Amino acid sequence: MKNSIVFKDVSFAYPDSEKIISNLNMKVGVGEFVIVVGSSGSGKTTFLRMINGLIPHFTGGTFSGSVTVFGKDTKHTTTREMSREVGLVFQDPESQFVMSSVESELAFGMENLALPNQEIRYGMELNSKRFKLEKLMKRQVETLSGGEKQKTILASVLAMTPSILLFDEPTSQLDPESTQEFIQNLNRLKKEGATIILSEHRIERLLHLADKLFDMDNMAFGKPADVMQSMKNRPSYTELSIALDKRGYDIRTPTNYSSAKKAFRNLRYKKIPKDKPLNSGEKIIEVIGLSKSFKNVPVLSGINLGICRGDFLAVIGANGCGKTTLVKHFNGLLKPDSGSVHVLGEDIASFETEEIAKTVGYVSQNPNEYLFSDTVYDELMFTLDNLGVTADPLKTLEFLGIAHLKDRYPRDLSGGERQLCALASVIVSGPEVVVFDEPTRGVDIAWKKNMMGVLERIWKKGKTIVLVTHDIDSIAAHCKRACIMAGGSIVADGCVREVLYSNKKYQPTIMSVLG
Repeated sequence: MKNSIVFKDVSFAYPDSEKIISNLNMKVGVGEFVIVVGSSGSGKTTFLRMINGLIPHFTGGTFSGSVTVFGKDTKHTTTREMSREVGLVFQDPESQFVMSSVESELAFGMENLALPNQEIRYGMELNSKRFKLEKLMKRQVETLSGGEKQKTILASVLAMTPSILLFDEPTSQLDPESTQEFIQNLNRLKKEGATIILSEHRIERLLHLADKLFDMDNMAFGKPADVMQSMKNRPSYTELSIALDKRGYDIRTPTNYSSAKKAFRNLRYKKIPKDKPLNSGEKIIEVIGLSKSFKNVPVLSGINLGICRGDFLAVIGANGCGKTTLVKHFNGLLKPDSGSVHVLGEDIASFETEEIAKTVGYVSQNPNEYLFSDTVYDELMFTLDNLGVTADPLKTLEFLGIAHLKDRYPRDLSGGERQLCALASVIVSGPEVVVFDEPTRGVDIAWKKNMMGVLERIWKKGKTIVLVTHDIDSIAAHCKRACIMAGGSIVADGCVREVLYSNKKYQPTIMSVLG
């Protein structure tokens, strides 16, 4: 097989850091599909950026060895020239936008390649349909949801038809339906002969496409069944099969979703008893008839929702259905066009956001929005000074297990550490309610379990937790209540197990495998 990418004796270290990659030798064949796995901070993003030349051309640090793409050494090839062969979708879509509208973003890459107008129009039409962006083409990027932004970037990169496609956590902000559509697009691209390298923590539904796995924790590269034997973070169905095997069940360890369904097909199991009744105590947040539009586009329509003290609520739904817009009303970041929001029985319409934040803390999808100071400790002091609250930041850092980071520069932290830092800066003032938008976005399984464990500890201290997330497995494991949004309305609300079980689109992995 002809090689598309060759790593030869490659080592790399960022400035003032130890080597993150050491003496890497690897060959990726033309048309191969490779999934890159590993813990947060193991070097997955670094690995991808070596392939399109961003490393070494746009980073400091020490690079040695060679990376060749179709025979071209990335050290001696401009990134502009490399972009004709290699397309990269970043983990954070907001950092990749160059234009102000969806339409212009889809056209930009093709215009940069000087493609004829007819090809540009065809590429825009084809890829807007692939990602269901037709109704968003005239929208300004700033008005899109996180998932809509991710789909726009995916479409804009695919429109340039590169021979090699690199994806860094491409499904981290996609709802289950959009994730499945993206997987179908990957399958089509694979059949068309594209070389695909994809870094992803949620690999359960992608493994059937993979020719190879690259585990950066163990620097193991090979067939999925072989590499998975030593992986730290295996799919949930693989872990279940191993646990059952230890109990004497004769089940072959599945290496992908379809083989998992076959492996568990004849397994007898008892259904877990129904959840306890929902909390019906004091309403700490009450939403009455809430409607909201942006530039005459309706986003929320007549929402009614009561959140009781001590709830652990997950808000789920398709990209762009209004989840983030809804929860931003809880602490006054957005004001209703009609209807009202009450916190502890008071209409918050006339309250300043800083005042509401003492009761309702909000952590957005992007932790970088919270990082202003020179140290983690100073970030927490910034919140306390801003809200006029007295507290000990060190106690909050110790509670979250990040006291050792107190003197670190926040933007040098890993993605998971930055999320914990952002959470710390919100809870240090002692709010009664913590609203967290996409708490497990882009982190590995270990970090995900850690983050959800932290939120559960906060909940057990008597706080109320509201999550916006597409991470159905984490919802099933930790949340007590779930509501589903669609088209700007709440269409389901109840005990988490009943809501997820009755909506196949939102079933956790194990539930869908067991049928």
